[in-house]
Amino acid sequence: MSDQSLIPTGDRYDQPAMIETIRQTVCKGATDAQFHMFVEVARATGLNPFLREIWFVPSVGIMAGRDGYLAVANRHPQFDGMETRVIRDEKNVPIKATCTVWRKDRGHPIICEVYYNEYKKSSGVWQQYPSAMISKVAEVLALKRSFAINGVVTEEEIGTGEPQPRGSVAAAQAVAEAKISGAMPLDEQSAPVPSPVVEPPSTLDGILATFGRKQAITDAFAELLKVWRKYESQEAWAATLEQFSIEGDNFGSIGNAKRCFATLWNAIEEMIKEAQEATQ
Repeated sequence: MSDQSLIPTGDRYDQPAMIETIRQTVCKGATDAQFHMFVEVARATGLNPFLREIWFVPSVGIMAGRDGYLAVANRHPQFDGMETRVIRDEKNVPIKATCTVWRKDRGHPIICEVYYNEYKKSSGVWQQYPSAMISKVAEVLALKRSFAINGVVTEEEIGTGEPQPRGSVAAAQAVAEAKISGAMPLDEQSAPVPSPVVEPPSTLDGILATFGRKQAITDAFAELLKVWRKYESQEAWAATLEQFSIEGDNFGSIGNAKRCFATLWNAIEEMIKEAQEATQ
């Protein structure tokens, strides 16, 4: 399949020279499907790849910068300003940043609060400019929620090789990856296409009996996730893990892992039941 056939016509992305430039720069290493998704997200969000507002990272997915989010907000007719405040301790180390975004068409602002100890990284820029970096995280989340900027994550949100914060940030990355793979639609308003019924592996009691080893727990959750993706978004999966305070492969305790696994298992069984009823 040629690059040209992937690009919708009628906009700047139908120019061969531009397609090749994107391929060789901000979208280097992407497959045809990933490249197509990148272009669709760039068009939908209005982010400009040539201004480094959006780019592609093979190991992560589609990424964007805080300045790109600000560009989206500034173009929106309902944007009514933004304020970011940083609270510091007695040693002037940031404790948290709070970003407030106002829209003219809403009675209440969007407020996002993020804590420095949950997002800080060991990179030089975080060490030198901690207040600026934690402010960017708060601003990214607030702008995303205020203007429905979907399908992208930022460097401030995820980082490389470091523990990821739980909740909406991990969910945002999961959603971006799911959209790149085609497991989720680009349009958040679109209903997911019904998938063939897939039964959960083995039995719940049988799997829980293997939870004496951490690797067995990790493997069990990975297998269950494969089934979950047939019926529900990975964002919902991440939200469930957050309820049980599970981050990565840190399950807290065997009992906590069992309770979370059983909750996910039962939810899948309900989804399977609904899918079967819908096909009858």
